[in-house]
Amino acid sequence: MEMLFSKFGDLVRIDMKKNYAFVQFTNTDDATKAKDATNGGKLDQNVITVECKCLMLFCRDIMLLVFL
Repeated sequence: MEMLFSKFGDLVRIDMKKNYAFVQFTNTDDATKAKDATNGGKLDQNVITVECKCLMLFCRDIMLLVFL
């Protein structure tokens, strides 16, 4: 997961769960670029869905929610 998303910018954290992950970037522009580039792509033969979730009021911090 880190190899897939780190090329879009600096990561704050990645939290892996069973069939999804939370990916947090240091800025919203990088998160948006990563979402646009990876949504509908493949990871380990699985098509992934990537959504943006706001962490704070006014969406200053965005975390990507990646469904595997």
